[in-house]
Amino acid sequence: MAAVCGSVTVGIALVAEPVAAQRTERGRMRWDGVERTYTIRLPRIADSARTLPVVIALHGRGGSGERMAHWSGLDVKADAEGFLLVAPDGTGIPRGWYTGFAPGGAIDDVGFIGALIDTLASRYRLDRGRVYVAGHSNGGALTHRIASDLSARIAAAAVVAGAVGVRSGDGRTTTIEPPRAPVPMLIIHGSADSVVPYDAIALTPRGSRAIPAPEGARFWARANECAPLEPQRDTIASGRALRDRWESRCRAPVVFLTLRDGDHGWPRGDSGAAIDATDVIWEFFRQHRR
Repeated sequence: MAAVCGSVTVGIALVAEPVAAQRTERGRMRWDGVERTYTIRLPRIADSARTLPVVIALHGRGGSGERMAHWSGLDVKADAEGFLLVAPDGTGIPRGWYTGFAPGGAIDDVGFIGALIDTLASRYRLDRGRVYVAGHSNGGALTHRIASDLSARIAAAAVVAGAVGVRSGDGRTTTIEPPRAPVPMLIIHGSADSVVPYDAIALTPRGSRAIPAPEGARFWARANECAPLEPQRDTIASGRALRDRWESRCRAPVVFLTLRDGDHGWPRGDSGAAIDATDVIWEFFRQHRR
């Protein structure tokens, strides 16, 4: 079936699921002259009169929304907790997101996500006060930007192994702008990440590296007007993860988890990671609404 939402053409295709009450849909829409696609996971209660929280899941470079929904375990979590999961696809070869400071064409991915939220709200009973975004790697970098640029619409955000910007060897930085409204932010990063290094800096003026993850956490602490800027620190997961928290005297909280010896992958409890990122992210999201 197809519909037209303003100037955005939208199509939905149902994918058969073993459990009829829980279903996956494939959607497409034309945004800014580009055909965009996405995967939706609808929980059992989607046909009831209840409004649904929505989690937007952004894959890393070379991934897809469908794979992101599955290997992160967010599809299972959506079924269990009763939220609508939407996992859009990036563009290009390999597929990715335009963040403004990473390689890629100037695609308006932030505008696309805003239009996608509106499209979903026209089709499903969404709780507009509980729109969340989570991303991994390149998708995590876009999550930083969405949380900033769409801050009035996002109830909370979570970034796994994604940088807030880049810095060249001569000290120049390219990063996101501070949000106009406070946004609760959860950042998860492995200390042994070799793809988006936890704390590396560029060594040559023409080279660039990701802004260190601890600086990304402090960016959000400043943006959310946390005082003081020194976090409360403890360990979790039997000491395998360090937790920094900015919660008191903040317009919105910031939580930063450092996974000791953690790599670039999405942390899964069943793969031996210190935490299960999906469990931790949903627990964080469910505490916040816009």
